[in-house]
Amino acid sequence: MDSTWDSRFEAAIRANVKGLSPDTPLTPDLDLTALGLNSLGMVQLLMALENACGVQVADEQLNYRIFTSVSGLWRTLEQSRGLSGERKEARS
Repeated sequence: MDSTWDSRFEAAIRANVKGLSPDTPLTPDLDLTALGLNSLGMVQLLMALENACGVQVADEQLNYRIFTSVSGLWRTLEQSRGLSGERKEARS
């Protein structure tokens, strides 16, 4: 299930993780921090992902661990997608 991310997600990661070579497959357990993603890079990547995927990750979901695997980052975005839908329904 983790590997069902869309092309926008993958494109944002590839554009923002400088240590990820074009020929390296994006696998669920790939550790982005091991590829040199630092705290500034995490912020930039998160902003790019939020823009590309049309979600906003809540502050309480943010921690260093979500960037240690591609699947963790994707799960966080998916959870944010669900949370933003709940927030919209609550306002209606």
